[in-house]
Amino acid sequence: MYFFLDVQAACVEIPDPTGDDFEFSEGAGWMGDNIRSGGKNGNGVATQVTIPTIPTGAGTLKFTWNYIIGYCQEKGQVTAPQIQLEMDDDVKWKSSINLVTGDYPWDSKCGGAPDAWSPTHSESANIVGVDPGAEVVWRFACADRNVHLRLTSMKFCDPEDVTGGGIGGGSIFVIIVIVGFLGYFVSGFLYNKFVKGTESIKESIPQVEFWESFPDLVKDGCVYTIGRVKGKTEYSEL
Repeated sequence: MYFFLDVQAACVEIPDPTGDDFEFSEGAGWMGDNIRSGGKNGNGVATQVTIPTIPTGAGTLKFTWNYIIGYCQEKGQVTAPQIQLEMDDDVKWKSSINLVTGDYPWDSKCGGAPDAWSPTHSESANIVGVDPGAEVVWRFACADRNVHLRLTSMKFCDPEDVTGGGIGGGSIFVIIVIVGFLGYFVSGFLYNKFVKGTESIKESIPQVEFWESFPDLVKDGCVYTIGRVKGKTEYSEL
């Protein structure tokens, strides 16, 4: 198996993630192009054994997947099967299949079919600090219903790519401004109310005269700016 570098996304993609690169134990195994967890009331393990060393600096495993669920007696009932991703003997991701809203049965008696797959889900798992040689293990736990897993894409990405790049400098600045303004307003309001003894809400607002005139100041600033853009250098107040 080979990796292909996606430069724009700072990711290294694993082509054909459901290729013949799994070892199975307990009840798991292949069924066509998907991994079957095993029978109901059973467990299964699928280990990706031919993935090369995790790229240096990778902090996220991103993947897309869909599923179909077997052993349906009544759609939307009983306990949903669970899938979890493990690396370095640590759980990095767990599925959250809701059978009430997300039951896609294999069985025709529940209105399903072997090709009635769920919509594709996009996931990301934080793998910061994982050993470069760690195996990717998919572990299945089933009660009344089993599950078929189909991996449609998989790639290792930079840590920033897990959350879409994190919070940028502009966002941090906006947060600081908002928090600072709220702190100024609340502390000023409380000071006026309990120290200076103001009675009405209006009187308790800090620098209320400034805030009353603020809309006019904004309007004057806009008029002046528009005049400068249009080439008028003389400023006149409306």
